[in-house]
Amino acid sequence: MKTELIIADDTTNGSFASVLGIETAREEQLCDLIGQCLTSTDTYPQAIAEISKKTNNINELTYALFHLGAFAGNERAKREMIHILEGEE
Repeated sequence: MKTELIIADDTTNGSFASVLGIETAREEQLCDLIGQCLTSTDTYPQAIAEISKKTNNINELTYALFHLGAFAGNERAKREMIHILEGEE
């Protein structure tokens, strides 16, 4: 596995995936992989371990972990909002 993060100079698209040199088809595969790893494991560390086994290089792993972290943050925010709305501060 490639162990150094390489950032592409992509001024045409500028998406996170393209800046990491990940093509659209692979980006879709990685999004599916993230979902599969989340549903097949019980914890985020387990999901991270599974994702790391199924990515081809550090750029793909970086992309997947960024999205996994964003998902985790979104889920945490939802739980906090539910607690506030239910008066369980």
